[in-house]
Amino acid sequence: MAGQTHDRKDTNVKFSMSMMLIAMLLAGACAPAAAELPAPAATGKWTSPLLKKELVTTLYAPADDAPQRGRRGRRPGIIYLKNLAAPRIGTDTDEAIISDLLKEGYLVVTVDYQKAEKTIAPYINFDLRVLRARIGADRKSKWPGLFAPKNVDGEHTYILVEGYRIKRNVLYWDEGGQKFHLDLRYPSKAKKPVPAIIQNPVENKNRAGNWVKYTFNEILVDPAMTRGYAAVLMDNPLKSYKGVDPMPEVAMKIKSAVRTTRSLAKDYPLSDKVALMGFSRGSGQAGLAGLSGGMKELEKGLHLDQSSRPDALLLHAGRMDHLFLLTDEPRVGKNYLGPFGDPKKNKKKWDEHSAITYVTKDDPPTFLSVGANDWYRVKQIARMAAAMKEAGVEYHHEISPRMGHMVTDNIGVLTKIFAFFDKHLKGIEPDPPAKKPDAAKP
Repeated sequence: MAGQTHDRKDTNVKFSMSMMLIAMLLAGACAPAAAELPAPAATGKWTSPLLKKELVTTLYAPADDAPQRGRRGRRPGIIYLKNLAAPRIGTDTDEAIISDLLKEGYLVVTVDYQKAEKTIAPYINFDLRVLRARIGADRKSKWPGLFAPKNVDGEHTYILVEGYRIKRNVLYWDEGGQKFHLDLRYPSKAKKPVPAIIQNPVENKNRAGNWVKYTFNEILVDPAMTRGYAAVLMDNPLKSYKGVDPMPEVAMKIKSAVRTTRSLAKDYPLSDKVALMGFSRGSGQAGLAGLSGGMKELEKGLHLDQSSRPDALLLHAGRMDHLFLLTDEPRVGKNYLGPFGDPKKNKKKWDEHSAITYVTKDDPPTFLSVGANDWYRVKQIARMAAAMKEAGVEYHHEISPRMGHMVTDNIGVLTKIFAFFDKHLKGIEPDPPAKKPDAAKP
């Protein structure tokens, strides 16, 4: 009997193990196959200014019958940054993301940062600007281009950090026969919702326009992804620029873009926190839209069930007070005499186009940034800072030494900018300044 009992137990164990093995095999058969990337179309090297060494680049090309083949066979491009020191926010695999990008018709170049230190904003910012400069070929330096030998559309090339995907051409305005769109770059399969930063670009034709992005360093939303933010790039609310921004129509469109971004939270991992920023005239536009909260007459467009009030504003080097342009720089101010008329007789016209007019104590926290050598804009930003101080608005006023008309690349100022975003979009208080050691007593 004892032997029979032992045999019975042994048989049961073997049966259980067999069933477990069958279950594992069935589960494996039902599980989706891991994405496999095609053979690279090319490999190369690119020298990182941050790391001062060459990094490996790998080019992947979509199938010939993939969509999005544009003029002269050009395809949109993705520069995909791998192995950063920054914490990975999107948990989706690189293989799955890149495979899907190829199916959508993108050319994809990966840049492997090898987990090197400081490969996170703000330190990586300049690298991303230089990467944009290297998208196309340069005959002088004999650089073939990041996407060589394939033909890329440089005006529709985007930077993604590992774990991020892109959703392009989301409609944010559709009135009067005009349609405006935005692009969302977001962490795929994020563990928790993330805040979004919206860039109102200065260029009218191409929101991802490469030449403008490089020239003015207008790429701050790109490195923001390394710090766990969704990046939104919207169409500038004007299809063409003729010297004067038609207010308040411009503000209405930007407000609609903010509401549209918030509406995306139901389908993408976005929190309810949104920042809005702009550079140059894009700054004045964003400022007017962000500071005119509560004005129902400006609430038009899509997703009216959402709030258009940003949680934070970042304004770089813009025209904030048109009336005082006549004082700050008469050569610029006189250009507005034609469309606006005599400032004494038509003060309302001058004021309604100026972001400074809309400053009230309940405005969102605002970061004001300008280069020390940026002509009349230094005075314009100073006027906005004074108005915010008087109204009791939380503001930060930073002047970057030796800089002209561009988005700051000063590491100290950029560090403050990201601390500002972290505070107001993530609730992370900045570290207190280090205490200076007590002077030695005599």
